Amino acid sequence: MKNLKKVLALSLVIAMVFSMVACGGGGEDDADVKTYICATECTYPPFDTVDDNGDPIGIDMDIMNAIAEDQGFKVKYMNMPFDSIEPALESGSVDIITAGISITPERAEKIYFSTPYYIGGEALLVAKDNTDITCIADLTSEHKAASQISNPYADKLLKMEAEGELGKAVILDGYDTCLLQLINGDIDAILASSAVMRYYYTLHDEDVKVAGPDEGYEEVAFAVQNGNEELHQMIEDGLANIKANGTYDEIMTKWIGEDHGQE
Repeated sequence: MKNLKKVLALSLVIAMVFSMVACGGGGEDDADVKTYICATECTYPPFDTVDDNGDPIGIDMDIMNAIAEDQGFKVKYMNMPFDSIEPALESGSVDIITAGISITPERAEKIYFSTPYYIGGEALLVAKDNTDITCIADLTSEHKAASQISNPYADKLLKMEAEGELGKAVILDGYDTCLLQLINGDIDAILASSAVMRYYYTLHDEDVKVAGPDEGYEEVAFAVQNGNEELHQMIEDGLANIKANGTYDEIMTKWIGEDHGQE
């Protein structure tokens, strides 16, 4: 962070939203085990959400906890607004991004991504009785479509609106809010990762459905600061190990189902 005010503001955000769970590590004394701070934003299930106690849970936490256990370190999760996550990593306030973050060329210039742990596409969620929208191309200037703030899907909808391909892009603070608006009939569709849309469908299949097959291509990964080769390598090694021993497959099946399409 180059601006002192931004540093102070970021520090205040972190102090206010520090919600943590310590996991990982083996039988060593805590004093001998390194603890890494993981930034997340818990409004993005199945990747990142909270349990009944308000503790972060999801695909990200289960995979990172397994990696930490495999590699002998501990993690604590810090819940913060999504648009604060990359600045927090760049400033060194956190060590790892565990936030269902997609790999993009712009982000890859600033932060150091791991091997993707989820590869999928994008999908639309529509009302169960909707027969007009079966793919993104079916959206028109008569439709309203929503997504969560600060992600590529929101950017895509805003671009479609600007180019007259969509009536209104509704950008909200979380997919729970998007879902409520869809069920209430305030919007026509939600655009997000296919994993997210399928997760919400399994919870609300009496009201909504996934419109057609996946479209596009998305890689989701963890990230560390540029130049942090040691931590990056531990994440890479741990991810490879939990894929080899079956833990990864168990996690993906737990959150997305047996047909999760990941290897």
